[in-house]
Amino acid sequence: MKREGASYFVTFRLADSLPKAVLLNFEREKAKRLHRLRHFKSRREAVNDSEEEIARDLAGKIERYLDQSVGACHLRRPDIADVVANATRHFHESRYGTARVGCHAESRSRHRLADAESFAK
Repeated sequence: MKREGASYFVTFRLADSLPKAVLLNFEREKAKRLHRLRHFKSRREAVNDSEEEIARDLAGKIERYLDQSVGACHLRRPDIADVVANATRHFHESRYGTARVGCHAESRSRHRLADAESFAK
């Protein structure tokens, strides 16, 4: 959903940062909890869980896994990071609107980050 004047945070990640097997395992855990929740609800038994909590837990597990920087981390390479930055600049107005595009970058490695201000130009 787009909102006029809103700010959005966009994360670029590559497929190997969250392998399919890991995601499927998380999804299986979620399905088991949902099944358990529905079972208890159908029997009108008390349960200390909710669909919202289950969804929140899944999102948290995914975020924690992604924070481990698993995979090849190709976006740490300046030449590849430049491709992403250039694509974002190229599509700035046609896909992202006329609002100013900014960048917040945080290094989780020993590599130097490109100047964020030049990204926004």
